[in-house]
Amino acid sequence: MKRLILFLLFCSWSVRASVIMGPIYNPANGHYYSLLAASSWSASQTEALSLGGNLVTVDNPAENDWLFDTFSGGGQRSLWIGLVATNATSTYAWVDGTLVSYLNWDAGQPNLGSERWAIIIRGNLGGGQVARKWHDVGDAATQCYGVVELLTAPYCSPHRATATANIVNGFVVGATMTDYGCGYTNPPVVLIQGGGGSNATALAVVSNGVINHIQITDAGCCYTGMPQIVIGSPPFVPTVAIRFSKVKVTQNVVLGHNYVLESSTNMTDWTATGPPFTATSETITDEFDLDMTGRFFRIRQVP
Repeated sequence: MKRLILFLLFCSWSVRASVIMGPIYNPANGHYYSLLAASSWSASQTEALSLGGNLVTVDNPAENDWLFDTFSGGGQRSLWIGLVATNATSTYAWVDGTLVSYLNWDAGQPNLGSERWAIIIRGNLGGGQVARKWHDVGDAATQCYGVVELLTAPYCSPHRATATANIVNGFVVGATMTDYGCGYTNPPVVLIQGGGGSNATALAVVSNGVINHIQITDAGCCYTGMPQIVIGSPPFVPTVAIRFSKVKVTQNVVLGHNYVLESSTNMTDWTATGPPFTATSETITDEFDLDMTGRFFRIRQVP
């Protein structure tokens, strides 16, 4: 890993590994992850503990790929993971105490010595450095970004999940979650609307209060555009909001007399709703927008 270290020494990192992305939900295992600013492994683990987690324990190839695809910035960031050797000759262990069941070392790795902290390597850098593989580096290796795996789900204000439809040859074949939502206790109703087709149906799968994924139960037919997937909100108490936008004002007046109709928002300041008029009927009805006139009216006789 010496060649990589020499390259990275020209970069800088933050003393404090603050959060720069996340928490992000992984639907494959129901866990949440955050990305920290570039810093040392030790500073990153300290920040992870303060957030209620640890640097990530990678359990399988799928999780390794998800971490790389989610946090490497398209192969621009190497990622600290929670794998560390306690001394120059010991074997590696996960910092959270999980038994090691999966490893993804690159060829010739690890080589221990002073390099006892593990990263997921960013892009293919040559010299045997392959993207997504693991390398051991020094604690102070620069431009390495810690990935925190949170032990409990972070607080999330309940809100509705969103998703987009995947269309192939006019059929709805899947859905991509764009927001997993929060606060769900039961699967909400899912509707597939528009797009020029019909009859596509879907179900929501709930896990740990979020929509884990949308399961298409009928692909429908003949979609020529992109339909909208509408997912119901998490539980809430239905309410009614009443708003008056227009009002009809009936004026009972004396034939042949002159009047002006006035309106007010406070019954103190009055403004004419129109010019004075001469009554040609004993009953006159006008309709007004309340936003324009206010809610109080009076009729006033004028010369």
